[in-house]
Amino acid sequence: YLSCYRAAQYLVQRPDWDGRTLLVTGSSQGGLQTLMVAGLHPRITAAIACVPAGCDLAGPVVGRSPGWPSWYYKTEGKDPAKVVEASYYYDVVNFASHIKCPVLAGVGLVDETCPPAGILAAMNQARCPKEIVLLPHADHQGVNNTHAAFHEREKVWLTALQEGKPAPVASSSK
Repeated sequence: YLSCYRAAQYLVQRPDWDGRTLLVTGSSQGGLQTLMVAGLHPRITAAIACVPAGCDLAGPVVGRSPGWPSWYYKTEGKDPAKVVEASYYYDVVNFASHIKCPVLAGVGLVDETCPPAGILAAMNQARCPKEIVLLPHADHQGVNNTHAAFHEREKVWLTALQEGKPAPVASSSK
C-alpha cells in the first residue's frame, strides 16, 4: 500500500505533471490498489476499478463470501481470530469512505473471486461521486466479453479526463 501511495506522491512532484489530473486505474488486485490509493492520497482526481479485489475480507463473519485473497479461510497454523482482525486493516471497505474523487467501478455479478456483495459494500462506503456498472453475466475474467459494458464506460471516462473535462459520472448513480 505504501508503494502505491509513494508512486502517486512521486507523480505529483514531477515538474511535467499538469497539476490537475491524477487518475488511478486497475482491475482485480489492481482495482484494490486503485481504490486504496484513491482513499489515501488527496491528489487523486479519478479512480477506475474493474472487479476490485480486497473488498469485505471478513464477509463470512456476517454471511457473505470474502473478496480475494480470502484470508478468512487461510488460517491453517494461525489464530483465526487474529487473521480476521488483521484483515480489517487491509480491507478496501475501510479506504472507500475516504475517497473524495469520482469512481467508476465494475461489478461482475457471478464473480466468485471478488464477490459482488463485497464490492458493493465498499462502494456503499464511498461518499464521492460514483458510477457502478453492474455486469450481470460477468465472472472475474470477463469470459465471453462480459466486461464489455464496463470497458465502454471506461473509454468514455478516459476520453473526458484526457480532454481535461471532469469525470462523466452517470447522473443516476451519484
